[in-house]
Amino acid sequence: VLKSQEPGTANALALTGAATTTLGFDDATDSDGDGVADNHALVAQDLKATVDGIEYSVSSNSIQVDGNLKITASEKGTSTLNITKDESAIIPAIQEVAAKYNELLLMVTEELYATDSSIQDKSSLKSVVNGIKNLMYQEFGKEDSSLFNAGFSFDKTGVLEVDATVLGEALLDDPDKIKDLFIGVAEDKGFGTMLKETLDDFNSYNGLFDSYKTNMEQRKEKLEEDKEKAVENLDTKYDTMAAQFAAYASVISQMESSFSGLKQMIAMESSSN
Repeated sequence: VLKSQEPGTANALALTGAATTTLGFDDATDSDGDGVADNHALVAQDLKATVDGIEYSVSSNSIQVDGNLKITASEKGTSTLNITKDESAIIPAIQEVAAKYNELLLMVTEELYATDSSIQDKSSLKSVVNGIKNLMYQEFGKEDSSLFNAGFSFDKTGVLEVDATVLGEALLDDPDKIKDLFIGVAEDKGFGTMLKETLDDFNSYNGLFDSYKTNMEQRKEKLEEDKEKAVENLDTKYDTMAAQFAAYASVISQMESSFSGLKQMIAMESSSN
């Protein structure tokens, strides 16, 4: 097989001389009428196409139009392309946000009421959930939209729910409004943007988690200092008690000696009588 490395008329192969006849490339017979010569010689061509009123003539079978859309021609003819927004992943993504909030709520609730909880500063845990929950009650976007108009709701236990039907209808009715609700713009941020900033603040320097970590480290240092002082106090008391017991042993020894002498005196007095 002889072929050019690249397609298009600019890259056409030119066969000349006796080899053309020897290899049969000068015989254009098409015995089966399929439009291709029996020697399978293909003429170099450019793709000519009109897309949205714009004419293209390129060596490749692919065209890249505005918006980085790549169109590849598979056969000659007329084709119609309908380009629509893919919103299939939006609702599951929003439902995932609600699921993660409920997971956080459950973790915090269990920790708050656990009898064996190791966390003393439980108010910080409450502030994390309350901060996110209060954010949901705000209005966002240019039209001051609410999450609760887009299918969000809380049940009686505080669990966040998302009605996929209501959210889907809102997306179909006004997708830009939903985008504004969750993303917004620099001067009027949406819920998702503000939620990310809130979570980033928790992890930032002097943020809630950073402050909590600092407090825990300081408390650890204080406990270690208290432990060292307690050990020193115990060692001092032990030394004092050891000295006292040594004194007691000496007194007891003297008492035993005195008792032994008294015992001998009594024995001698009894024998003289």
